[in-house]
Amino acid sequence: MIVDQQNIDVENFDLSALPSNIQVNFITRKNIRKSLDKSSIGLMLRLVASLNVKTFSGLRRLTRTWLFAGFLSELRLAPGGNDRLFLFNDRNRIARLFRLAFADYAVIEDGLSNYSGKKLKALERTWRFITGNDIEKRYLGDDHRCHSIFLLNPSKAPAVLMSKVRPIDFIDKEQISSVCFRFFRYADEENPGKRYSCILATQPISVGQFTASGFDLVVYSQLLEHLSNKGVKPAIKVHPREDVERYRDAFPGYEVVGGKVPLELMIFGAEQKCDIVSIYSTAGMGFEQYCRRVTLVKEDEAENMADLFASWRREPDLLDGRIADLI
Repeated sequence: MIVDQQNIDVENFDLSALPSNIQVNFITRKNIRKSLDKSSIGLMLRLVASLNVKTFSGLRRLTRTWLFAGFLSELRLAPGGNDRLFLFNDRNRIARLFRLAFADYAVIEDGLSNYSGKKLKALERTWRFITGNDIEKRYLGDDHRCHSIFLLNPSKAPAVLMSKVRPIDFIDKEQISSVCFRFFRYADEENPGKRYSCILATQPISVGQFTASGFDLVVYSQLLEHLSNKGVKPAIKVHPREDVERYRDAFPGYEVVGGKVPLELMIFGAEQKCDIVSIYSTAGMGFEQYCRRVTLVKEDEAENMADLFASWRREPDLLDGRIADLI
């Protein structure tokens, strides 16, 4: 678990809750990069990882010996081992570095990026054309070395990736109750954990300067007002990459839940469905047995979110009407 990407406090986790066959190691990107930059081999590995080149057995052995048998020895990857690699976002820098040690890997659901993809830049489109890659967007798991993509909603996956897609069928209610609740320190025998009838799930959205401009707070304020008019006072669940205090300052009087506890734990096992309201989030996706998801942005509007946000800025009545139609 990379702790400095989202300012994770390791004390938030109870490692004693884990069964003996699971080991969690906390690592930092900063220390890994510092180690890489101290030697010529490290710099070479960092460069190769950034270029996303096809690996070969010699490079994999070098990566395992230098990085995993040395600097990250607690991960216990033997130089010639048959370990398997599973990633969430296979595009970030640390993931690309880890990929150097494996011939192939699998991807597990990360969120919206598994379904919507990102438009390629001109240079990327040219490179894909030259290399014979006809996928027109960048998707998590679209690399030829990724052999499987495990998703909560496999039917919604991009058509070009369908041959790799596998359903997530390993969510076990008993295991989540006995292990995950304790591991995330959300609930145990003495603290059963709170249940919610409605949750407003936030998220950082870069499209159209939505979050950077503060317009997201305007939209959330409208949502809260509409819910209040219906007699509903939701808890605000902050995305892991966002600052909790930003929302506490903006919306005093509301319960603001930190982002380090997975939202799905907050609704798992509930007898009555919880409403999860968001701008455009996968929060609760795959857990529809326990929740009803409400998103302001419709699936077919995802690629034009910047234009949609601009229209809401120009004509606030459009935003008000959209919220009134959904809530």
